[in-house]
Amino acid sequence: MHVRRAAAALLALLVFGCRTPVPAGPPLSVSDPRPGAWIERLANSAGELQTLRGRTRVSIEGTAGGAFARQLLLVERPAQMRLEVLGMLGQRVAVLATDGDRYDLFRAELPGVETGPVHAGILWEAAGLPLTLEEAVELAFGTPVGEAPRVGTARSIPGEAGIEVDLDRTAQGAYVTLEFAAEGRLVRYVRRSPAGAAVLDARYDDYRDVGGRSFAHRIEVDFPAAETRAEILFQSVELNPELPEQLFRLEMPAASESRAPRKPRAWSPSAS
Repeated sequence: MHVRRAAAALLALLVFGCRTPVPAGPPLSVSDPRPGAWIERLANSAGELQTLRGRTRVSIEGTAGGAFARQLLLVERPAQMRLEVLGMLGQRVAVLATDGDRYDLFRAELPGVETGPVHAGILWEAAGLPLTLEEAVELAFGTPVGEAPRVGTARSIPGEAGIEVDLDRTAQGAYVTLEFAAEGRLVRYVRRSPAGAAVLDARYDDYRDVGGRSFAHRIEVDFPAAETRAEILFQSVELNPELPEQLFRLEMPAASESRAPRKPRAWSPSAS
């Protein structure tokens, strides 16, 4: 597998997109307790989940074709991350590690390790994905509610028992819609541009018990700007493990070469 495509598959866990819109259902009564209760529960999970270690299988399809990869994922709030693409024999094909301030990027096809200060488009520069590290962490945890989320509007979903909740944009700083199943599990997260176009569309499925907590083991994500769709399957996951700080940097052997970062391609989160 081409290393660039493998890296994109690794980071596909962080991809966004859009799907066929569903007609809006009738608004819920202001006395309906579900929107506030379910948003509060999601916010509490965001506060309780601090670290994650998982092994995943990622398949990705786009204009350049299709690919799949096994990966090791380590994340810690708010923006620490280590992503390793594993080859067929378990070898590391690519590794991105960041402590939130600096990043190290290893590609098997290039000598040494690229290192530099973290910027808003580091995931775009590393794999062509327009995500900040903070957004990537929230997507992995399945808690995309930001700080102090408030309900804006809520409505039922035609033909289903679930509900849709628009978060208050003033508090959220973005146009965010969350879809919940009848039992209150998050099943869809959509982020839209001010014009109303979906920038991010992620679906969560296959919830299983992990240490007494329900966690989605399947995430489907679309990235419309890149015309890319990915499926992420968690083969194993551990929540709140202890992760040593050194895991979020790549230590260079004395004889190894360190490469300066390339000039970032033009992109910023606000461009979405």
